[in-house]
Order: sequence, then C-alpha cells, then structure tokens
Amino acid sequence: MALREAARMRESNEDPYFLATSLLNQNFRIRQLEGVAKLAAQVLEGDSSEEILEQLQQALQAISADKGKKTKKAA
Repeated sequence: MALREAARMRESNEDPYFLATSLLNQNFRIRQLEGVAKLAAQVLEGDSSEEILEQLQQALQAISADKGKKTKKAA
C-alpha cells in the first residue's frame, strides 16, 4: 500500500521532499540485495556452479553500477 502511494505521489509530482522517491529507491535496493543474499546462500550451501557464480557476479556488478551512478549524481 505504501509503495503504491509512493509511486502515485512520484508520478503526480506530489513529492516535494522526495520521501516517496526515497521509499521506492530503498525498496529497489533491498530487492537487489536480497537477490545477492539468495545467490550467496546457494554458493555457501555448495552450489557453486558456473551459472550461479555468474549470476552472483552480475548481481554484484549491478549494485556497484547503481552505487556509482548515485555517487556521480551527488557530486
């Protein structure tokens, strides 16, 4: 419910303090990190197939790329 309202606020420009945008961004980051945690757990459980390791590497690169974009924007 909160995410739907945040999306509505952002789309209708009713987010003067960027709280809705922040909520949506944090939700996106949490989902990315949950994906990394799931893949890392598979590796720790002994499933170190090339496919899993490649997916983990791609997930980590995606997070690093997103972090770099945020840093560049802030600078």
